[in-house]
Amino acid sequence: MEAPARPHDEQQRLATLRALDILDSEPEAAFDRITSLAATLFRVPTVLISLIDETRQWIKATHGIDAKETARDLSFCGHAILQAEPLVVQDASADARFSDNPFVVDEPKVRFYAGAPLTTPNGHRIGALCLIDKRPRDLTPLERQVLSDMAALVVSEIELRAARRQKARESAELQALLRDFPVAVIVANDDNAVQFMNTEAEQLLGYEAAELLGQPYTRIVHPEEHDASTHVANAARMPSSRPLPVTRTLVRKNGEVLTVQGTAGRLSWGGKPAIAVAMRDVTVELREEEQRASENRRVVSEMRLLLAAFDVLPNGVVLFDQSFRCAYANRAVGEMLGVDPTTLIGRTPEDAARLVGKLVARGTKEPISPNAWRKPTDAEAEPQVFSLVRPRPRVIRRTLHKLDSSTHPYLSLWSDITHEAIALARSQEEASTDPLTGLPNRRAAASRLTQALSHGSVVAVVLFDIDHFKRVNDTLGHAAGDQVIQRVGQTLQACARDGDLIARWGGEEFIGVLRGTTEGARKFAERARLAVAALQTEAGSITISAGVAAGVAGSDPVKLADEKLYEAKRSGRNRVCG
Repeated sequence: MEAPARPHDEQQRLATLRALDILDSEPEAAFDRITSLAATLFRVPTVLISLIDETRQWIKATHGIDAKETARDLSFCGHAILQAEPLVVQDASADARFSDNPFVVDEPKVRFYAGAPLTTPNGHRIGALCLIDKRPRDLTPLERQVLSDMAALVVSEIELRAARRQKARESAELQALLRDFPVAVIVANDDNAVQFMNTEAEQLLGYEAAELLGQPYTRIVHPEEHDASTHVANAARMPSSRPLPVTRTLVRKNGEVLTVQGTAGRLSWGGKPAIAVAMRDVTVELREEEQRASENRRVVSEMRLLLAAFDVLPNGVVLFDQSFRCAYANRAVGEMLGVDPTTLIGRTPEDAARLVGKLVARGTKEPISPNAWRKPTDAEAEPQVFSLVRPRPRVIRRTLHKLDSSTHPYLSLWSDITHEAIALARSQEEASTDPLTGLPNRRAAASRLTQALSHGSVVAVVLFDIDHFKRVNDTLGHAAGDQVIQRVGQTLQACARDGDLIARWGGEEFIGVLRGTTEGARKFAERARLAVAALQTEAGSITISAGVAAGVAGSDPVKLADEKLYEAKRSGRNRVCG
């Protein structure tokens, strides 16, 4: 007996066979029909559809014999896959390759064998359609061609089976992604029958999914909108593959009427055309707009969501796979980052950060750590806020959510909060600015000083006071006093270096938080004193006194500077002490 050799493409052939996911599957009518037809057509008692893996011949379908598998080294089909044309053995008992084969010597006492290889579109022979008889015989050239054609039909059926299974897996995966998606989603087929609704849709409508599956979509639509021209009811009638905005009046299970807005788009569901509608309840919003008749009606923001491919959403959406690589990024994310969103596919957060360039964490000047993008351990991660430098400056808030999906378990939502951030920054700036002088106020100065001391920076404090200021207010009025305060503040600011802080401390007092030692601070204070003395105001010439102290961790430099200021005023004013 001669064991069959291994084909030259053995590894690729086995990979193709495994990818088809057919080994050890249950019997299927489509393949049984082919073996039965071949038995009738060729008038043989036994027909097999066999597949050859590493060590065995596994039988997908049989006619005339009850068999599941045999050793590959004993199989005739192992020889059949070594050639492109059918292998025909007229009398196995007279063929040196098979004469002592157990299947020839013993039952089923094979004499005639004809096997046409099952050749996949990529050229690999994964098995054979074989005819077996207990008496010697031969095939005509026409019969050999017919046997090859039937083997091609088997391959087509295997490919079709694999495609159907892949479609089923994709459908199951899509349902898993949509089930806990934070937007209400309903899918209806071309006959207007509901095929799917997620948890958000159940809560929105008050129905359990099982109550609506297979039912007309119009069951939940308000009677006034039952006309097919007023609602999305047929995938073939949609003008394009792009999502369409929709506004619908729906009826909940308890009879409550609600208005929803969202988007609808075409998709394939179970291999057939369907419509996916993503929606949210805007009943309260619209009611409030009606009550504000004097205001212009605002169109509720479209959600721009096509759940068939998640192509458009109002906010950015990124889906990650189990290894936390980007599996999908929508157009909004691409626009925020200034890249084609498809270039993010397959990338880790670290790769994406390098691709888009500098992402700056809020409150710092340092690029954001890609590790901060990583997946949450359990529930939702804390919202992350960061600034984008390119393609234009903006502030983004990002949240990360876990989905009940084995393939794409993480969903990231991105929101542009630039306007809110600007308003917050403006509010913070106003809270730390003196309205009269435009200089930082006492709160800002204290914060700067605390920060400098906590970082161990070399810092000095200068406290200024306008001499005899009460006399100006009493004789010339507060308007003149305000002008004096403004002029002094401007002069002190002009004498300061970049990076030094000059602030209004309160009343007629100013403070300087300066980089460097007290020696440099004294020179600055003296320079400022002379500059103020040279001013001409409505109050005439004015002077200032100053106290200088070193900023040392653990001490109170403002208190020390105040003591030196008191010493300067007690010594005759218009001088610097410290």
